[in-house]
Amino acid sequence: MPKNLRGIRARHTRACATHADSTKRCSCEPSWEVAVSVGGKLRRRTLPNRALAVAQRDAWRLANAQGQVHESHQLIEVVALAFIEDLEANRVLNRKSEPYKASVTRSYVHLLRGTVIPEFGHLRMDELTGRVIERRAAAWAKEGVSGSTIRNRLMPLRVMYAEAVRNREIAASPFDHIRLPKINGPRKRYVSWEQGEEVLKVLPDHVARVFAVALYTGLRAGEIGALRPGDVDLDAREIAVTRSVDFPTGTIDTTKNGRERTVPIVDELLPYLEPSMMVASSTGFLFHGEMASRSFSYSSYRKQAREAQLEAGLEPISLHVCRHSFASRAAKCLPPDQLRDLLGHASVETSMDWYVKSADGWHDDARELLSTTKY
Repeated sequence: MPKNLRGIRARHTRACATHADSTKRCSCEPSWEVAVSVGGKLRRRTLPNRALAVAQRDAWRLANAQGQVHESHQLIEVVALAFIEDLEANRVLNRKSEPYKASVTRSYVHLLRGTVIPEFGHLRMDELTGRVIERRAAAWAKEGVSGSTIRNRLMPLRVMYAEAVRNREIAASPFDHIRLPKINGPRKRYVSWEQGEEVLKVLPDHVARVFAVALYTGLRAGEIGALRPGDVDLDAREIAVTRSVDFPTGTIDTTKNGRERTVPIVDELLPYLEPSMMVASSTGFLFHGEMASRSFSYSSYRKQAREAQLEAGLEPISLHVCRHSFASRAAKCLPPDQLRDLLGHASVETSMDWYVKSADGWHDDARELLSTTKY
C-alpha cells in the first residue's frame, strides 16, 4: 500500500470486478474508509472520495499529535455529508422539535452540496470563524448577490453548526456574533383588486379558478394544491386549510407553520369555486390538471398563466403575488392578530412587515380616523 494511503482502504461495491477476483482492475467508484487511532480509540469514517479521506485522516492525525482530539477537527465537508443523511432520514429537528418539511430539506441539501461544501468544505469545523463567513458574504454582496440570498445560502450551514453545538460536538457556533449584508431587496409586489380581476378574465378557466382562490383567500400555492372537496363548505362559506403539497415530490404535509386554519369565502370567489366543486376528479383533490384525471401541476399552471397574461398585454403575476395582494387588502379591515391567523403566519410581524404595504391615499384615511377618534 502506498505510504500516503496508510489508514485508508477502498470499499468497493458488490458489483465491482474485484469481488470475484482481487487481481482484477476495479470496475466501480469505491468509497473510502478512514481508520485512525485517535486518543487510544479507533475512529472510522467512510467518505465518497480518496482525497477527502486523506484530508480527514491527516486532520485526525494532527489533532492526535497535538493532544486535541475533538469532533471540531472534522472537515466541514465530512460533517455536511453526514448532516445531509440525517436531514433526508428526518433525524434533524426544527425549533418545534419536528422533522423539517420536505421542501426545506430539499433546499438545504441543494445549498449544502452546491454552495456550502464548495465554499467551506476544505476547512475544519473549528477553522470556520465569523470573520471568514463575513468575508465570504461581503464577496457575494460585491458580486451583486442580495442580502436575503446570502442569508439563504448560509442558513443550512448555520443550522448544521447549531446542531453540532446542541450535540456538544463544538463549543460555540461562528454564527453567534456575525454581521451580514443588510436586506435591501425590492419590496413584495402587489396588484389592486381591479388588476387582479382583469388577470382572472384572460386566464383559461381551470387556471383562473386556482388564481381566484389565491387572490380572494390568500392561500399559498401548496395549500391550494392540497385542497379536497370536503375542505370547502359552501353553506358556511368557509375553507378549511389543513395541509399543503410539496409540488416537486407530490408529498402531502402540514401547512408551512403546521397551523390549521379556516378562511372565509367572499362573494367574488363563488363563481370560480362552485364549478370546481361540480367537476369530479379521480385525484381526490379539488383542483387538477387540464383533465380531471390529471393531478394539479404548479409549474404547468404557472406557465399557462404567464403565457395568457403576456398574450393579453399584461405584466404577469404569480399565485404568490395574489397572496400578497389579498394580505394588503385584508390589512385595511382586520386587526393584526386576525390577519396573522388568516394568512397562516407564525407572527404578527411577518404579516405586517413583509406582506402588507401602505395603500395609496393612506394619509387621507389616517386623517379621517384621527379626526373622528376621541381620546
